[in-house]
Amino acid sequence: MFFWMLTGIYAIEYIGAGHYFPPAAKLPLFLSFGIFLYVVLTNPVTEVIRHRQTKLLGVFFLHTCLSLLYALVTFWAFRIFKVQTGYLILFVSTFFLVRDIKKIYYFMAAFVLFHMVVVVVNLDKMHAQVRSAGFTAGYFLGDGNDLAWSLTIFLGFVFYLFSAAPSKIIKLAVLGAFGVFMLGIVGTGSRGAFLALTASFGYLVLQSKYKIAALCIAVLAAFTILTVAPATYVDRIRSIGSFQEDSSALGRIMAWKAAARMATDNPLGVGAGNFNSAYGRFYRPSEVDSRIWRPQRWISPHSVYFLVLGEYGFIGVIVLLALLYANFTDNHKMVRQVAAGNTILDPALARLPKYLNMSLVAYAVGGLFLGGVNYPHIFILTCLILRAKTLFAEAVAVPQEAEEVAQHAD
Repeated sequence: MFFWMLTGIYAIEYIGAGHYFPPAAKLPLFLSFGIFLYVVLTNPVTEVIRHRQTKLLGVFFLHTCLSLLYALVTFWAFRIFKVQTGYLILFVSTFFLVRDIKKIYYFMAAFVLFHMVVVVVNLDKMHAQVRSAGFTAGYFLGDGNDLAWSLTIFLGFVFYLFSAAPSKIIKLAVLGAFGVFMLGIVGTGSRGAFLALTASFGYLVLQSKYKIAALCIAVLAAFTILTVAPATYVDRIRSIGSFQEDSSALGRIMAWKAAARMATDNPLGVGAGNFNSAYGRFYRPSEVDSRIWRPQRWISPHSVYFLVLGEYGFIGVIVLLALLYANFTDNHKMVRQVAAGNTILDPALARLPKYLNMSLVAYAVGGLFLGGVNYPHIFILTCLILRAKTLFAEAVAVPQEAEEVAQHAD
């Protein structure tokens, strides 16, 4: 029951149920605290705290708490504090409730379904022109770029579901989900999502046993997408190479330079949630080519890394990179373990790390150009990676214990 309650919370968050039924927006707050209380009272909390990723998330959260004392505008720092508190609660709850490979499969299927619903609901906006706002979804998916980024991240879940599908009918259903995801990614016209998609597919090709065949399939898929995609999408992808003449790209560069100056001037950053305030007051450039881009008082850095750099300083960036590195290396160790064939694993578990890393690569690359550090994506990915790591350790330990018992019997 608690597992499905938890899944319902994520459904409300991602689909944006408050758009359709306003009282539903309050449900995650009450349900998440109730579920959290249940899991901490019935499980050893040290099981999740012992992981380095949990410690890194804790350090990042403590930095947010500290910024309440020195942030330029305390109100914005407190808002980020509340958001991170909620996601850390869900992180712990998810770790204990998504305990086995079957629940992981259902959990990932639920997220695929959430994104399909969002794409279908917003079909009228899928024409590669509406990107800045106006999408009916959770608050962190209302922007077309953010929606496309989320789709590229959870596309790894689609690939996993297909590889582990127990029947041909489910595989066909997952293929349909893949089509909906690609429609959403292309329909938003997001260049950052295109780069994230390219990187995640590239990772998948590198991990394939048959790299040449996988590369040919990837190239053919890319060619097909660009062929059937609207001209507006193709034009936007081509514009990646001419960023000097693009107002959006120039705005990002201005924001990134400002973030570097914020970190230099403030070793601990300007405070969580305070990038825009600091930029508008102290770091807005006075001279820039107005034919291309007009200096604005408020601006988004459109980068997870530069947002953290400006708001948390160099220490914050180091913590974020360490978290991504820990997640990737833990997954990669499991991928190599599967490739070596030294351990007999449930096939569904054996396939999981590769596709989690596919999602992680999409997050890391998309994060270069999109600024959702306080979105739930990284908490969900980290939680699933830790659970996969735990299940791998248990699967390896059981045969070893059986072998030791047999030796003692002899």
